[in-house]
Parts: sequence; C-alpha cells; structure tokens
Amino acid sequence: MTGCTADSTTIATFAMTNDESGMHITNLEVRHSPKCQTNWVRVNNPYPDGVVKVITSIGLDGSSDLGLGLSTKTGYQWSQQVYAPGQHCVYVAAQLTENQRVVAGGDQVIKVC
Repeated sequence: MTGCTADSTTIATFAMTNDESGMHITNLEVRHSPKCQTNWVRVNNPYPDGVVKVITSIGLDGSSDLGLGLSTKTGYQWSQQVYAPGQHCVYVAAQLTENQRVVAGGDQVIKVC
C-alpha cells in the first residue's frame, strides 16, 4: 500500500442494519492515517445494484472540510479524506440504497473522537 492508506487503521466500526428487519447488512468503518493526519469512511457494499453514499466531515453541518463518496458498485467504497490533525473529532455517515430504497444507514450522523 502507498500514500495515506499505508499506515491507516480502523479507529471505529459501526454496524449498518436494515431498519425494517434489524438484519446486519455491513459496517461503517472510520479510517485514520497518522502520517497524513486524515480520516475517511469505508463501507463494503454487498449489493450489485446498491448505491453507497459515505460522508466524513469535521463540522457537524458539513460546512467544513467535507469528504463525500458516492458509488454504484459492490466491494469497498470510500469517502474522500478530510484533514483532521490532533484530537479533532469527525462526523461520519453512510447510506446504502438499492432500487432507490434505503437498505441500511441513513441520516444518522455519528461523532467519532
């Protein structure tokens, strides 16, 4: 691995469940690179027709240093990295949809320090 992923680790993991069935679908992982002082979100999309939207932000309202990712393929999907040196908290969210229906995640924003 090269770049910021070379020294990155998962600093927090949150289960993404289906609101209707309660079934565990996948995980939202918050990644951190000490060398680059950046954070980002990683989600593994298990649905061939699924769309993953992942967000990482330093500001709760998304007004400062927003990293957004949107993908329509299976496998790992990432938000853009946000620069968060020191002990900054980041706010993360993810939503997985299939056929325009929310399968997991949603509008819930999670604070990670």
